[in-house]
Amino acid sequence: MHALELTKPDGRRMTLYARQPLPAQLQAPSPFPDPLASGAHLRWHPLRGEWVTYAAHRQGRTFLPPPEYNPLAPMTDPANPTEVPVGPWDIAVFENRFPSLGGFVPPPPRMIVPTAPAQGRCEVVVFTQDRESSLGALPLDHIELLLQVWGDRTARIGGEDAIQYVLPFENRGAEVGVTLHHPHGQIYAYPVVPPVPARMQQVAAEHYAAHGRGVLEQHIEAERRDGQRMLYEGPHAVAFVPACARYPYEVWVAPIGPAEGFAALDDAVRGDLARALKTVLLKFDALWQRPFPYLMAWYQAPTDGQPHPESHLHAQIWPPYRTRDRLKYLAGTELAAGFFAMDAEAPGRVNLLGEHTDYNDGFVLPVAIAQRTRVAMRPNGGTHFTLNAQELGQVVRFELGAPPAEHFASYVYGCLVLVRDEGATLPGLDIAVSSDVPMGVGLSSSAALEVATLRCLRELLRLDLDDVRIAQLAQRAEIEHAGVRCGIMDQMASSLAGTDRALLIDTRSLERRDVALPAGSAVLVLDSGVARSLAASGYNERRGECEAAARQLARASLRDVERLEELDVLPDLLRRRARHVFTENARVLAAARCTDAPEFGELMNASHASLRDDYEVSTPELDQLVGLLQAHPGVHGARLTGAGFGGACVALCRAEAVQQVALDVLAAYRAAGHAGRQLVPEPAGP
Repeated sequence: MHALELTKPDGRRMTLYARQPLPAQLQAPSPFPDPLASGAHLRWHPLRGEWVTYAAHRQGRTFLPPPEYNPLAPMTDPANPTEVPVGPWDIAVFENRFPSLGGFVPPPPRMIVPTAPAQGRCEVVVFTQDRESSLGALPLDHIELLLQVWGDRTARIGGEDAIQYVLPFENRGAEVGVTLHHPHGQIYAYPVVPPVPARMQQVAAEHYAAHGRGVLEQHIEAERRDGQRMLYEGPHAVAFVPACARYPYEVWVAPIGPAEGFAALDDAVRGDLARALKTVLLKFDALWQRPFPYLMAWYQAPTDGQPHPESHLHAQIWPPYRTRDRLKYLAGTELAAGFFAMDAEAPGRVNLLGEHTDYNDGFVLPVAIAQRTRVAMRPNGGTHFTLNAQELGQVVRFELGAPPAEHFASYVYGCLVLVRDEGATLPGLDIAVSSDVPMGVGLSSSAALEVATLRCLRELLRLDLDDVRIAQLAQRAEIEHAGVRCGIMDQMASSLAGTDRALLIDTRSLERRDVALPAGSAVLVLDSGVARSLAASGYNERRGECEAAARQLARASLRDVERLEELDVLPDLLRRRARHVFTENARVLAAARCTDAPEFGELMNASHASLRDDYEVSTPELDQLVGLLQAHPGVHGARLTGAGFGGACVALCRAEAVQQVALDVLAAYRAAGHAGRQLVPEPAGP
């Protein structure tokens, strides 16, 4: 790292950094010829016991400059000076012209609360000369240099007697108030340890005194062991969505081993930390294929000259979005109480193969769909629970111990009861539910509601529940409180499956693995328009028949039948039920090995025939819709999906033909006097 110290015409200090030596003749420009003649002061907040900085002069700072003028670009026209010179530098650091701390520090005014001079330092860090770039797009060695720069600034500024804490941070995007879009961050150096890092230091010091190791070091160890939220895991650094995230896309980036600050990093750790940071920022931008806004702060040890073995350098990154197009705004409970409300979501699912096998300890092959159920919660200060179901237009109020009469609310109530039974202390909650998962068609809208509810409780109450345990509790909620004797497939799929790959699940052991869909294929789901009016009673009846067949065969479940001939001793009805389960398990395992789309489709066709003839859960309308799908040249195979007795059909199609298949088949289905609709993928708008 090479550095060059300069002074601007208005007296502000600047340091240029580069990976190569810098020419000594470079000069620091400034858009402002004269020194700043006003400054900030501190006022004491008597209720919170903390300082507040007042900096009225910041109202005159640069705000949305015209696009032709970029104050953070290298100066090319002396008549229109910018903040940085032309030259072979990589990173530029200079004192902020409009600081909240430091700069010109006037005597504080006399007031009814204590006041103090706003000692400190505010610096701007220009990450690159390229306005069109971003921190995540920079080469790894450039990001490594930035980590070194942050360390150098911490050492230089933190060495001043008045400075107790140095905080590098970046705000990116208009959504978080950025008005200068050239890639840059800031460094604030404080005369005290600010409230948030002070509280974290207190917790870390108490934990270190009790356990002899850092709290973040221990948490990183737990996150690595769990593995579900890891975004990057290298030899020396990690990035993950913390189990206690307060924002939907919050990420922490840290070295694996404790380091008090940037200056404590060796080359290997710094290089891996740069890779972890770059990985996260690229993943953010790739999530919705657009620049991803965020706030990022780097926490390190206080600069008080004392050793801090409890401290652990790390970044916390807080994106403002809760969905692709919805911002998360802090609510009253978060701003007023510091008690964060939480949003969570879970997808519906469609089962490609493995129908009615899950409650027989068998195999299933579901895939998540894009439609999701979203749940938001916040404590309401009481003991009651209020559930607002947006799509149903219903508001239900209840307390634990008094189950709600509304059936949809029983799924949420069951989740609350089970979490309480797990040992959690439940405050009264206001709960809002919204969903675009189609209901009553076999796409697991109930499982999505249960899983989203449990995920939200996990984040809000910081519960130690992994995604498998979430699925198990969701299944129990449906069985014990909604009265449906379901297997665990729906909940496992909603909790663990993705939309681009199927999930093979052994419902006995809960072992699972991803299964790629055959190349060039895509999933289509159509609603038959027939309400599943007998689904609950028929479902429980079929489950009872399977249990009776297993008892007669002296098997724990039909999963344990090894040969088809074993079923010959059963009465005709039970034999046909058991035959479906036996052959369906075989079809699932064959599909999981299959890479050929037509072969996969034949397995789906055979599954429908078995569901129609042996398990008797189809309807004339379902059979007709499946027949139209199977006859279409763009379809490899089709079957009913879900419990049956109405609902939806799933087809594996040629990827390029999906929309045309839907149009053709639904037109023919309507011509036969039925009203169907496309569910997955969501039909394109007009």
